[in-house]
Amino acid sequence: MCARRTENDDARFTRYDQLAQVAFDQADPYGNYDVVLWLEDPILGLFSVRSLIVAGVFAAIWAALRRARLGPEIRATGADRRAAQASGVPTRLMVTLVFCVAGMCYGPGGALFAYSTTAAKYDLGHDPFIFAVTAVLIGGVSVEGGKGSVPGMLIGVIALSLLDTVFYQSALPTCLVDISRAGLLLLVVVIVAPDLARALAARRNRQADG
Repeated sequence: MCARRTENDDARFTRYDQLAQVAFDQADPYGNYDVVLWLEDPILGLFSVRSLIVAGVFAAIWAALRRARLGPEIRATGADRRAAQASGVPTRLMVTLVFCVAGMCYGPGGALFAYSTTAAKYDLGHDPFIFAVTAVLIGGVSVEGGKGSVPGMLIGVIALSLLDTVFYQSALPTCLVDISRAGLLLLVVVIVAPDLARALAARRNRQADG
């Protein structure tokens, strides 16, 4: 979601600029604040330009996956590559296509992040990875592959973004936020773990028979 522009935005970005000058000893590491403010412009009081760009990318991928063959072939490759190849699916092409499209999304995603923080960083750490994995699992993607939908992933991203907003608005310590994220990821993985329910049922049956 977006933060409303206030009269202190320019002062805030000026402070960021000054901190960057001190840290990197550069005269002007980033000065195009107009783009930053435009990306954060509220639309209908709920969305920002940045969030609509992300939603547009999701919509484009969803439309591509609804094609007669592309979507089912990608899902078949993710579920069982050998079975898909035996059925005539060009699995190598599907894997290459998925990685290429993912790489094309990484670049704009990094650019949006850099514009939002007014600084570029080559190593963002594990936070974006943990966020992405948790969001797609919440959205219904299977850890085994072959299951899930683009709208479900978008819902997962929105839900986790709202949760992050609650964390930040509550001014929780960073360590508690990290623990909460890790706990949520662990909970989701346990819930959607393949064969977990069957394994637990088999164990109960063995205990009942014993």
